[in-house]
Amino acid sequence: MSGQSHMLSASKREHGTLLFLRARDTRSEEALDRLERWVGDDPDRQALIEGLHRVWGGLGELREQQPHTITAANDDTVEEDWSSNSARRRVWAVAASFVLMALVGAAMLLMSPGQAPEWQVMATGIGERRDVTLADGTIVTLDAASEMRVQYRPDERLVQLVAGQAFFDVAHDASRPFHVEAGPYDVEALGTEFNVIVGRASSSVSLVEGSVQVSDLHEQRELFGLRREKVRLPIITLEPGQVFEYDQRTNARVRSFDSAAVSAWREGRIVFEDLPLPEAVSIINRHSQRAVVLQPGMPIMRVTGVFNAGDGMAFAQTVTDYLPNTRVTASSDQILLERVE
Repeated sequence: MSGQSHMLSASKREHGTLLFLRARDTRSEEALDRLERWVGDDPDRQALIEGLHRVWGGLGELREQQPHTITAANDDTVEEDWSSNSARRRVWAVAASFVLMALVGAAMLLMSPGQAPEWQVMATGIGERRDVTLADGTIVTLDAASEMRVQYRPDERLVQLVAGQAFFDVAHDASRPFHVEAGPYDVEALGTEFNVIVGRASSSVSLVEGSVQVSDLHEQRELFGLRREKVRLPIITLEPGQVFEYDQRTNARVRSFDSAAVSAWREGRIVFEDLPLPEAVSIINRHSQRAVVLQPGMPIMRVTGVFNAGDGMAFAQTVTDYLPNTRVTASSDQILLERVE
């Protein structure tokens, strides 16, 4: 959050503070729901509650604890009927102190922690391959028509592979684990070399050297739903020579692979192993300036072979060798694979 709670009026800051304190004191589902409704999508109200949360903490456990019995109140009224007069006086005293501090120095009270580092975006165009050395010394080879986002945090190094393919030679740093998020999975490198593909229909993680842990990525709600934190649930630790493959429905399998097939694309070759034709075409098109286009109704086939990156015509002609009654029609901007009636 931006920490802009000083934009709220004094009465709103007081109201929000009291809602927060009542939720914290009563540990009531109703009070928590009322606070959520008051905050809504307002960034200034969110900043106020986050600031209070940082000062006190412990609110993430409220919904799991036994609630007290409270009196119902509408969203615009803070109910004063706590479990005892002493509790009421204590909460109001603390609330009053916060309101006073908000009036004289809200920026100091609710100062947000250092903003998260900016994401560094790196992308390649069609037919472009790029070697990148990250700030920690990790070397990444980014394949054609690929995109990744990099963010270095105090406790971890994080890469999001948005699309395409990347090979990682990770620099060792035990104090900051190296994570690659690839769709619904997280890959934690334990000082290693590995390849990640995020494709339209299928994706994969191939380990060449070292060790990686593959985890499910889940989101859980924190701080009254104002923030979502990612949770990593470990699935498997790969051994060198193993590939973890998954599709859009997260159907997954682990098998062995030839390391030469993974390194081939960095040398300008594309290796297909029993890949559906449409998926093979999408990969070819990341490297070819003239897109290969499949005519609707083309026969189904699976592709195995080695092709030169960027040579879409050779790929299309090879397909016609294996598919009867098909031909290639080329123009200046595309290579059409079509059926011959």
